[in-house]
Amino acid sequence: MTIYFHLGTPKTGTTALQVFLAKNRAKLEEHRFDFPRFLGDTNHVRLAYYGRNNGAMPPNLIEPDLTDEDKIEAFRDRLRKRFSRSIKPDRNYILSNEHWGLMHSPAETERLVSLLTSTGQDVKVIAYFREPCAYLGSMYSTNLKHGGTNDLETPDDRTLTKRYNYLAICDRWAHFIGKENILARLFTKERLHKGDLIDDFLNVVGICDSVASTLERVDEPVNQTLDYLLAGFLLEVNKKLPRIVNDRVNFDRKGLPEICQLLSHRESILVPKKIRDAMHKNLHDDMAEFNRKYLGGEKIWPFAPYRDHGKKLVKVPDQQEMLALFCEIWAKRNKIRGKRLKSLT
Repeated sequence: MTIYFHLGTPKTGTTALQVFLAKNRAKLEEHRFDFPRFLGDTNHVRLAYYGRNNGAMPPNLIEPDLTDEDKIEAFRDRLRKRFSRSIKPDRNYILSNEHWGLMHSPAETERLVSLLTSTGQDVKVIAYFREPCAYLGSMYSTNLKHGGTNDLETPDDRTLTKRYNYLAICDRWAHFIGKENILARLFTKERLHKGDLIDDFLNVVGICDSVASTLERVDEPVNQTLDYLLAGFLLEVNKKLPRIVNDRVNFDRKGLPEICQLLSHRESILVPKKIRDAMHKNLHDDMAEFNRKYLGGEKIWPFAPYRDHGKKLVKVPDQQEMLALFCEIWAKRNKIRGKRLKSLT
């Protein structure tokens, strides 16, 4: 039996996958696949608290007492014992955490690998990787949803290595767990099994399509990237209606980013050609080596063909488009409120 650790790289559907796994926990257990609760209900955040260096992860509602080194070490000791008791040799386990999807220090990676391999079971690391410019555009979308007002800039060298150098990320894990145990996947519809992330993941861990078809899917899109027009709309709104006012979240914009996300159906945000070319130049050789080592020489990108729907990253709506978007958002807002009120009656 195997422990599958999903390395939740950013902007590759990690939240949607975790919600799906949590929703189908009981059905998966019937087929000898456990998605354990003791590490976190959906996101297995306790794996991050265990592995990351002291102070790298701030205390939260799940682990509010991790405020000094003695308490962190005591927590690690408790989790090691719980892990040893809970992981059974006759079961498969799916673990998933989004705090490990970037480059971290060798000591942090080694600490977590030591925990994962402590029961003697096979361990496979599954990681999905998105085309770098699409990833950058999606990160910018997240920034806008959190109130950002800045234009997109070319990532600096440190950020390129931490976020976008997939060879460096995989090599770090392969050093401690073996290259043969790294299952690198491309987060693009053409490469996913049946064109779907969840179907692809289930296929990778060995759950057949007939079983997969019986599992309940996630209804609403989770953390979806804004399209280029709604991104432009939100960029302008953020300048007039900031997310933070007097050190508090601005209640006047509550729900607006989520509604914009639900209404996004046009072309995605486009990274300007100048930024794309700079990233291509910096990452090209490492991407070629990533293809060779972890994708069996399969040709990847290395960058998607450039498409131009204007010279800017996003399209700022004109007056007529702004009015149409406002009407869409208002109608969606009322529809959501109506559903909530109905559920209370």
